Amino acid sequence: MSRKQDGKTERNKKPDKSNVLDRKGGLGRNGVHSGSDGIGQVETNKENSEAGNSTGRIAIPDDPDGDIGKILERLHLLEERYVSYVKAHQSRLEARLDESKNDERCFLEESRNLEADILSIAEKRNQTE
Repeated sequence: MSRKQDGKTERNKKPDKSNVLDRKGGLGRNGVHSGSDGIGQVETNKENSEAGNSTGRIAIPDDPDGDIGKILERLHLLEERYVSYVKAHQSRLEARLDESKNDERCFLEESRNLEADILSIAEKRNQTE
């Protein structure tokens, strides 16, 4: 709870979980609001293009406000979070696959044992008849 200046208490409002922009670490703002609208152009380095450089690198123009750097930092953080999530998910999938293969092996072994027991009983009955 927080107190207003007039002395009355008011409950803290919970963030709207349906709005990604309100969530910390979401895809929205990263603390500081930049003046860029995200539509600015980034030109390729003509020297590299004309020289036959096919690395695909882009020369970043002078960026006094640091907007491009901020966006690139957010992009790298997004990539890191996603790759981390995917690798963790792959690990879980691999663990479940190993567990599934082990379960299959155990099932087939027990199934073969039951089949051998059935055949053994049938063979004994045939010998006594």
